[in-house]
Amino acid sequence: MKIQKIRLVSNRNSVSGTGPSSSETEQKLTISASGRLWFSAYCRSEEDDPDYGPVRKLGATLGKDRAAEVLDHIEEVFRGKIEGKRALAGSEEDDEYQLTITDTKGKNHIYYGIMSRKADRIMATLSDDLRSLIPVDGLFLFDGGYVESTSPNKVKYCYCSIQPRGMNTEYFYISDFGLLQAGDFVEVPFGKDNVMMKGVVIMSDIFEGDKVPFPADQTKHIIRQITQEEFEKTDESGDVMTPEDREDLEQIVEILEDENYDAMYQWAVEHHERDDSIQIMQKVVQCYEECVKQNMAAAALNLGTLYYEGRYVRQDYTKAYELYKIAADAGEPRAICNLGYCYYYGRHQEVDYDKAYDYFLKGALLFDDSNCLYKLGDMYLHGYHVEVNERYAYLLYERAMFASYSEDGRPDPTIADIMQRLGQCFLYGIGVSADVPKALTLLNNALTGFYYRRKEDPSAKKLIELTKKYIEDAERILDEEGDEL
Repeated sequence: MKIQKIRLVSNRNSVSGTGPSSSETEQKLTISASGRLWFSAYCRSEEDDPDYGPVRKLGATLGKDRAAEVLDHIEEVFRGKIEGKRALAGSEEDDEYQLTITDTKGKNHIYYGIMSRKADRIMATLSDDLRSLIPVDGLFLFDGGYVESTSPNKVKYCYCSIQPRGMNTEYFYISDFGLLQAGDFVEVPFGKDNVMMKGVVIMSDIFEGDKVPFPADQTKHIIRQITQEEFEKTDESGDVMTPEDREDLEQIVEILEDENYDAMYQWAVEHHERDDSIQIMQKVVQCYEECVKQNMAAAALNLGTLYYEGRYVRQDYTKAYELYKIAADAGEPRAICNLGYCYYYGRHQEVDYDKAYDYFLKGALLFDDSNCLYKLGDMYLHGYHVEVNERYAYLLYERAMFASYSEDGRPDPTIADIMQRLGQCFLYGIGVSADVPKALTLLNNALTGFYYRRKEDPSAKKLIELTKKYIEDAERILDEEGDEL
């Protein structure tokens, strides 16, 4: 059997030992023949935690040779074993694994077993062999992982600094092909829509997981290496200029020469979402930069957002913070709120709930900002900087709901987040008497809003899953109440 990919799910019903895996109850490990590795670990409590998610998560590059060695070890042990779940000797509380092997024809072969070093020495030996090859600490694998490696491997990544064609800025990408040479040509996904672009390798180096220049889970991967001939071709969407685009570029060149900053800013705003054209993206950034030099607060806010999101420019939370600060000092409401987020999530420095509270409070008091209001609600709900006050949290969510609607009746994009929080309050009686039908209405509306945001908001997927969980709870409660009647 020629293996293309393996996926191992290891479940441990008890916790033991020390190290990163001592409190984990489930691990998922996927390794492909291409040399990629994905790993996530979970810590499931006895209570049904709505925020249940991975406590460790990473993606890394093993390299094809090491991946082949791992897959060969597994193929050798599982060759000829009976597939499918069968009666296992032991109790229901035994630790178990499920291995899915995908062969090169795309067929899945599934195997189950008990994790025990004593019960199955073959599996224990296989686990030890794999731990020496896989750079992840505390792996359960097939024996439960109770014996920690004395010299744990560290995950290593190959980072490349890439300069997209037609741009002066460099961006970090992860190479799954090992070290590349400066001057090599590659194809990479770029922007929020992952438009395919060609670029030149400026630098390539290996970094350990805790020393990477940019978080690995937020770094995109190089698609493929290309030849110089491919690089020089102008067949990608970012290089094909429509007549309208050419007219727009001619217009902005004149505006820049005339130093008409109001027109400059307006042009940049109108083209703010143009991820599909390199030349236009460059001009958007240039316009904002020129306007910032003229102390235009709105331009500082928009340019800060580009640095925060990593669009058109390399993602830089510190630079985003500095630009938000300029805009906030000039009284821009969104910039004040964004500074709160920088401190709340520790973007440009360590988390600082004191300063986050100050900025959210400022935005709420001065501008009745719905985003600031509901984030203040979160702080009172969780006790960040302030003592827990569920009633006050609910009142802030309620106020945010009213504040989210503009004079023409259109809601702010935060409406889905606010509805989800109010739905949670009415569902579980947080700060207000429980009202499950009202909770269900709010949660369904929030779910619809998150689905609309899913394409552009990376966090929407998690919000959708969490909201679905709340909806299931609401429906279950209503069904139980109906059965009692």
